[in-house]
Amino acid sequence: MRVAFMGNPSFAISSLESILQSRHKLIAVISNPPKPIGRKKIMKHTEVGNYAIKNNLELIELSSFDDEDIYKKIVSLKIDIFVVVAFRILPEKYILIPRFGSINLHASLLPKYRGAAPIQRCLINSEKYTGVSIMRINNKLDSGPICNKYIVEIK
Repeated sequence: MRVAFMGNPSFAISSLESILQSRHKLIAVISNPPKPIGRKKIMKHTEVGNYAIKNNLELIELSSFDDEDIYKKIVSLKIDIFVVVAFRILPEKYILIPRFGSINLHASLLPKYRGAAPIQRCLINSEKYTGVSIMRINNKLDSGPICNKYIVEIK
């Protein structure tokens, strides 16, 4: 399959590496553009962006879902599936791009802790277990059909 990966933080990199080690073809990595960081406001790529650059992967920096040039470029890649890990909420026009849809790896055991900061909320609430859920993306936040879960005991 022709895969496009969407992600930003270091948490997403192990999933990106798994795609690279699979039989599927990684067509592009989509991440946020560089932004000024720290007191000196030095422009820095996301961790996923840095990984893509260091590994000579096709990097598309998506600043706005309203950028028609980027949208047309992504459509032209004829993507079979988006794999999304810690990126942004996709608008419907992006969800519909891939031939087989889009999946998201979410850092909680859905339906608990939908949305942002699921790991932190799990710890704040003294959960005994957490994990990740892989789900098909639809137009409601973290509410698509769940494909698989991996459960981890919190020690």
